Amino acid sequence: MPGQYAAHEMLAMSEALMTKSAHIQMLNMFAQLATDTRLKSIAQKQAQAGINHYNLGVQLIQGQEQVPTMAVQYRMDTFGEPKLGLSQMGQAGQQPGNVTAPATAASPVTDKAIATTMLNLQKFGCISWMTFGLECANPKFREYLVDGANLCDKLAYEVWSYMNHQGYYQVPEMPMNAVQQFMQNYQLTPGANQMGLQ
Repeated sequence: MPGQYAAHEMLAMSEALMTKSAHIQMLNMFAQLATDTRLKSIAQKQAQAGINHYNLGVQLIQGQEQVPTMAVQYRMDTFGEPKLGLSQMGQAGQQPGNVTAPATAASPVTDKAIATTMLNLQKFGCISWMTFGLECANPKFREYLVDGANLCDKLAYEVWSYMNHQGYYQVPEMPMNAVQQFMQNYQLTPGANQMGLQ
């Protein structure tokens, strides 16, 4: 029989699991809609990771004593080193920085739109899971929710890496002289070694 739980913790767990269930459904739909096989694979893997994490949460709220370790293992696909800088030409001949207007009529969803939605599901999921976790006194609920935030972080980075490789998410590069000037603004604090910091 489970112990006593604060009402807000049970509500947070319910909200988190309900949202995780919706994300799993969305990821499975994205896997069907995507035309790029790599994006399909990412959506399928992320849906499976979501199912695994969801099931841990169900076991936890049902008070099962032998809930497996909280940390969901996820092997992220990466697509090489991040590409910095704006390309000379964006997708479909557009200039860098140009964003196409949203489609207002029913039309096939593009891989770029799917990836963008997947990225934002995970980015905002990370914020929500961490916020829920920080509000929990129950250590198992807290660990589960913070683990959910960490999982979202991994999933978001995987989608971002795909988008960056495809040219969907360009990252402006800072000039090296500005980087060096910025880095010189910070110095080590004296006395750090006295506290056991190296």
